[in-house]
Amino acid sequence: MYKKLFVITVAFSAAACNGVQPENEDGSQGTTEEALSDSCANASPDARFTGGIDGVFSSPQTYNRCTKSYVVQIDDLSAEFSGDGDYGGFVISWADSLPNTQAGCEDLHGGAIIFQKIGDSWIDISGGQISSDGEWVGVVGDLDLGCFGPLMEYRGLEAGQSYKIAATMRLNSGSNPTRKVGFETRPVGIVR
Repeated sequence: MYKKLFVITVAFSAAACNGVQPENEDGSQGTTEEALSDSCANASPDARFTGGIDGVFSSPQTYNRCTKSYVVQIDDLSAEFSGDGDYGGFVISWADSLPNTQAGCEDLHGGAIIFQKIGDSWIDISGGQISSDGEWVGVVGDLDLGCFGPLMEYRGLEAGQSYKIAATMRLNSGSNPTRKVGFETRPVGIVR
């Protein structure tokens, strides 16, 4: 009954929320793994769409809904974004500037929780937090590819249903400052 989740490892990520962010011994806020929970299910959305998201919608760099998360709601999902396939559905990505060093790239992190409205309740269909980290590719042959930011995809959605995505992009270092999150709905397709 739970939908299919695909996390792409080559430079991607997003994250979600919880009611109280844990503090580390040094007083800094915890990481996305420590913060994500189903408490974001009932959080009011920061942005709301019908059918899908046209292009890429980017959050501001600073946000703090349900503990450093940005919440997007999509009502009455269009059929073109639903079903199983090799690509498409929800895409959650790093939408901020990328570092130009390997250490900076590996400091990127994100996570998300996907909820579906079933009856009067928002149900976690992603099985808890999904997450991804930045990936440094560097130089390949004559190409300087540098850093790929965190990115996640979630497929197997149902047309006509309402969904909520609680996501965050952050740096692992310091006080885990938030960064812009990109949200997309892409048509589902099959590679042949």
